[in-house]
Amino acid sequence: GAPMRNLVVFDGFATVSNGPWVDVNVTGFLTPAAGIVTTRIGVVAADGDLGGQGDRLEMNGTWLSDALNSSNNFFNSSITRLGTRITAKTPDYVNQLGFDVDVVSADGLLANGASSATISLKSGGDAYYPAVVTFATDIYVPVLSGNGFQKRVADLNAGTVQNGDVLEYTLDLRNLGLDGALQTVLRDTLPADATYVPGSIVVVTGPNAGAKTDAPGDDQAQWDPGARIVTIRLGTGANAVSGGVLSPGVATTARFRARVSVPTPTGSVVSNQGVVSFVAAQLGTSLTAASDADSVTAGAQRTDVTVDAPLIGGTVFEDANYGGGAGRSLAAAAGIGRPNARVELFDATGSYQGFVTTNAAGLYTFDGWSPGGYTVRVVNASVTSSRPGSVAGLLGVQTFRTTAPAGMALADANRVGGETPDLPDAGANIGGGSLAALTTASATPQSIAPIALGTTDLGGVDFGFNFSTVVNARERGQGRRGQFLVPASA
Repeated sequence: GAPMRNLVVFDGFATVSNGPWVDVNVTGFLTPAAGIVTTRIGVVAADGDLGGQGDRLEMNGTWLSDALNSSNNFFNSSITRLGTRITAKTPDYVNQLGFDVDVVSADGLLANGASSATISLKSGGDAYYPAVVTFATDIYVPVLSGNGFQKRVADLNAGTVQNGDVLEYTLDLRNLGLDGALQTVLRDTLPADATYVPGSIVVVTGPNAGAKTDAPGDDQAQWDPGARIVTIRLGTGANAVSGGVLSPGVATTARFRARVSVPTPTGSVVSNQGVVSFVAAQLGTSLTAASDADSVTAGAQRTDVTVDAPLIGGTVFEDANYGGGAGRSLAAAAGIGRPNARVELFDATGSYQGFVTTNAAGLYTFDGWSPGGYTVRVVNASVTSSRPGSVAGLLGVQTFRTTAPAGMALADANRVGGETPDLPDAGANIGGGSLAALTTASATPQSIAPIALGTTDLGGVDFGFNFSTVVNARERGQGRRGQFLVPASA
């Protein structure tokens, strides 16, 4: 890439004629120790005359000029860059109505190891009015950016990135500059949808190579769970407190791992970026640089991966004309999807994971969960009837469910009444307890479906309900004799 440069812009307004002249002093840089120093001077000024004489632009006493800006008439009503006229302007005049915008080369005029320069605007007669002066020159600094700081990510589970997958981040650093980088420290902040994998920090190559612990104070790296920051002190002499030295040309590689958090919905972008801080050895200037994940696209690009999580979905429907016997599927019953039904999700151990509600068509979707075993549950009291005249408080009776113990939806027409028809359905799991804890002597979850979620979407996990089916002799809860009369007369 291009060498690091010191960039300075001076803006204001001055009058330059026979006197006084204007000097602009530039400091705070250090040019390379060897080779020709590349420098560019830019000016914006008004009232320069194409035919005038005596106006000059100097650096350290040397008159500046190029093919279109003579040394004795630099401010000549032109818009140029390095001796070439700029034509992409309106109006495009050679004599630009007394307006000058020029960038001129001053290569080789600054000595190696220089730390100051004086830019002078002078005139022996022709008056002009400078408003902007710019200065850019090569500097002697460490460079840990662009190709000097690359970051890549690999999904160790292969295939598309899904919830629970382990992402391995690798950061390659090389000092491409002419000066040493002192106190070199790499930090990488994990986003909320990534969970650090304990014990995964490794300095792969370079000084202090080897595995590192997560704890502070015992080696060159640490993981801060509160701030969610991976910190790695790099370079020769790095320790548990301070970063070390990366001399010019020295490279080092570090890596760590993070797991895609559960749940993280499909389409989510897990995005992060490393930042390295260091101090230029000669200037003592504190510098930072960000990692780049794309060497083709301009700028320091973040490292992004997009999550493609498998979905769990189905329909909660009413089989309004169910007449007894085996339950009927959504299609066979010409079922009517019921909105606002509460559908809960439990993992393979029965731990509560969350809930969703069905949409206007009775559809529900759980998004962002990793492959594994789950139980889907519908809260019976949240299912409403579509029949005219239905009243609040009616409780549906499960007539149909779909399970997927092997990852494929299978109809179960023999669960009319639910798991234990003699008991009422347990209430909504507001407290977030386990599935087992919902079963008591007086209630139990009635509408549940065990499923196995793979790496692709699992749909069709449906639940059917009817409001005039009697499945017990109780006086309360779903399927009781007393409720039969209400929908039967509707």
